[in-house]
Amino acid sequence: MFKRSLSTLICFSLTFLTTACQAEKKITIPDKPLEISLSMTAKELYESNLEYKKHQSADAQPMDTVFRGFNFPSGSTVESVFSYPSGSIEINNVATVRAMGEFSIENFQLPKINITTFLRGNDSNNITDKEAYDQVQKIFKQLESQGWEYNFGLSSPRVSPENAVKYALTGGSTSYLDYRYPLSLDEFNQITSYLHKWYLRHGTDTYLQIEMWRNTEENGDTTILFSYKFYDESEEINRYIDFENGVTAMDSFVEHYNQQPHVYRLSSESSVVKKDIPLDKSLSSHTFPSVKQETGFDTAKIINTDPYKITHREFMERYEKGEDMTSYYENQPKAKPEITSQARGRCLAGQPCPKSGYWFTLANSDSRAYFKKGDIMPDYPNNQWGEVIWQFEGEEG
Repeated sequence: MFKRSLSTLICFSLTFLTTACQAEKKITIPDKPLEISLSMTAKELYESNLEYKKHQSADAQPMDTVFRGFNFPSGSTVESVFSYPSGSIEINNVATVRAMGEFSIENFQLPKINITTFLRGNDSNNITDKEAYDQVQKIFKQLESQGWEYNFGLSSPRVSPENAVKYALTGGSTSYLDYRYPLSLDEFNQITSYLHKWYLRHGTDTYLQIEMWRNTEENGDTTILFSYKFYDESEEINRYIDFENGVTAMDSFVEHYNQQPHVYRLSSESSVVKKDIPLDKSLSSHTFPSVKQETGFDTAKIINTDPYKITHREFMERYEKGEDMTSYYENQPKAKPEITSQARGRCLAGQPCPKSGYWFTLANSDSRAYFKKGDIMPDYPNNQWGEVIWQFEGEEG
């Protein structure tokens, strides 16, 4: 269940308008590349790049958030180096740098930074399909050599890289492609004809969403905006839940993705199966270390629903009527997995209390009570919150 928004497309459009409309003129660019990394503060972002002070920008947003970063003329050739825990990436022809954060919080560490660039051909900003293809392959080879891999999402269909291409070329989503799988020039042009996204990750600490947007003028000239959106594990988790649940992101995440069955992947896989493209059921999502540490829930062990037996639409219609859909689950465990964390003091309803003391659950406003170790934690069926998760408050009242 991804958060969808037009903000990215609007941002792209504004970038094209603001940069393309600026007069093409020679500007002096410092020899020093921009130094950028996640978890730096806005102050550190600016202080690390004092040579670019006149290009600093800020744009206030609602809810005490502000875009901070840099904005450069369209003809500039600014270089940047983005550093992550185990390496760095060189990025050329930077157009903008945008970091949005809660800047009302002192020393707020930036969890997401977006760097937009232009792919340029031999003829200024205008670029041919072949030039774009060659440049993107070069960028991907750099990423591959540094250990970046395809970020197989929790809602992504379990398809091989080859079948992901086949799915995209037959009208399916282009967001499930493994960038390391070689595309021909013709396939590349079909897939990236308008807006395309690639999802990557490096280990489990740094994630990358690459967006490529083509803008073709009436005279046939093509401009390509290439965007690198770097973000950390917390932002990746937030990608799978509704924005309004951001304050209780971890609880919302576990509530949605520890459901039996896991129906979010069923939607994408139903579309794949409908096109007679086979699934690879050996594939599994990666483990989120923070989720497993805080809740005990391992996302690599999600129980999927079999799309060969039932479509997402059919499943939801029958599931909402209260039918028992167990027969459609894959690898259904005999008992529901326990979600208990000693570090955070959490326990599912129906599980034995791991520690004596006072506990409460958001599923019931009057739930606070004392439980002894080994007591079975109560359940509140049909509550508005969802799955009942008890949280430890302390040993004393």
